[in-house]
Amino acid sequence: MTGSSPSLRAPSWLRQALDQARAAGLPERLPAIYQQLPATTCQRRGDCCGLLPPAAPVEMLLFFDRLKEMSAGGRLALVVGLAQHFVRNAAERLACPWSRSDSCADYANRFFACRAYGLWSPEGYARRSQGAREAQARVARAWAELGVTLDPTVLAPGPDYCRATKYLATAPLDDQVLGELEERLAGLTSGLEAAGELAACGGDLSHLVARITLGPAQCLALKLAYTKAYLAGDHHQVGRVLKQVRLMARDWVLEAIRR
Repeated sequence: MTGSSPSLRAPSWLRQALDQARAAGLPERLPAIYQQLPATTCQRRGDCCGLLPPAAPVEMLLFFDRLKEMSAGGRLALVVGLAQHFVRNAAERLACPWSRSDSCADYANRFFACRAYGLWSPEGYARRSQGAREAQARVARAWAELGVTLDPTVLAPGPDYCRATKYLATAPLDDQVLGELEERLAGLTSGLEAAGELAACGGDLSHLVARITLGPAQCLALKLAYTKAYLAGDHHQVGRVLKQVRLMARDWVLEAIRR
């Protein structure tokens, strides 16, 4: 490893976006938004971590700033895991990669969606859940056009409304304030030339990681191949696809370390 903070072998748009984000102070502005959420505690201990949460574009972008500060082993495991998560997640219902038996493995850097879960009103959360179900239905139709019928468990709704969240010393926020914070978060990257690239991933960090490590077209081709093989019970092909993803993502990480 040449130096304590290796540069990432990444597409030029991502390198440029990271430079622009730093110049605009986004690494400081993001936590400033987080800090406007009230302090809470919850006894559910990870019951809400059943899926990878949606991430704002700025959260996905700054993930790559955090990534290069990680240990080589940690970076390798996380990148490979996220790339494989994207390839697998239409065929299997997967928990969040940071989910542990009783906690989040990266709690300090959790996304806004995780921080705000349990803060929305029951009515507000119901509206958001309905929107998520409609999005899942669109995903199912897109796969059907490819001749693939997804397992209903993959399309099942996300976590139920949380009634276990308790506020610490501060008053609850209403849905309007939470929505305004969410809009501010989404707007942090609006001036970046890479805004379209980030938006194309639909809030799915695993998709962005797969696009970068495997290639925009190849990650989709591998996802299709894996999904068809998994649903057909072709375990040999499933293993071949996962091995290819692992090797490609590993090579990306090792190149990043050498640079």
